[in-house]
Amino acid sequence: MSIFYPMNDRSLKLWHWILGIYWVWGLYHLVRDILQLMQISTFIADLGHRRPNWCVPLGDYCNYITFPIEIYVLIAVPLIWNRRKIGTPEILVLITLPATIIMWLWP
Repeated sequence: MSIFYPMNDRSLKLWHWILGIYWVWGLYHLVRDILQLMQISTFIADLGHRRPNWCVPLGDYCNYITFPIEIYVLIAVPLIWNRRKIGTPEILVLITLPATIIMWLWP
């Protein structure tokens, strides 16, 4: 089921840019999380890293909380790249970045 039918060439190019940005973000975030788990301190690993208050009671589990989101983005974006409609997989991809930002900003 799709909520938006046919994309013209201009909107498809914009869609490709958005998907590309999400894919690069997912890759960066996954690499950064892996570096943090390995306790490797680099500029990439330390950029924007903070431990929110809601995360403290979860302990080590909190280190893995964004892995499913990042893996989903890295798998889903190539699969939906050439679709000319927006449906459930596309909406889930679009939700991932704001959801991660909300988790990061939440006190």
